[in-house]
Amino acid sequence: MYGAGIPEIVSWTLMKHSLKGIGLLRYKAGVLRDETASDYEYTAIVDLWKGKVAAVEPHAWGDRKSQWDWKMASVVVTDPDGVANEVTLRKAPTESYGRGDQFWSNDNWWSQGRQTRPQPRRRPRRRQQGGDNLFDWLFR
Repeated sequence: MYGAGIPEIVSWTLMKHSLKGIGLLRYKAGVLRDETASDYEYTAIVDLWKGKVAAVEPHAWGDRKSQWDWKMASVVVTDPDGVANEVTLRKAPTESYGRGDQFWSNDNWWSQGRQTRPQPRRRPRRRQQGGDNLFDWLFR
């Protein structure tokens, strides 16, 4: 808590898609010291899969709100004073899909990392001597 005030949970949000397993707990964290008696609101970013709080970031200081820029594996929070903080929430993908890169090349992309046994060499078939074939004279 910052200063006087009663702690209160404002909202609980579960993220979707690439940030599945991340929860956002927004709460009132005190009262500003000026005469307007506005509340501090903060958001705890909770990783439910790891069972820990990843970060606590400001949501609003009175009427001034933070800017949250979501990415595939992280979020950049810029507080009302303009200070930015990036919080990495998941391991970022190392390959981009569908752009013609090495992952989607014509090689066996689905079997990358899989060990395959070399196939034994086949011996050529022996030709039969003296057959009835029209081209037997060519292969003598």
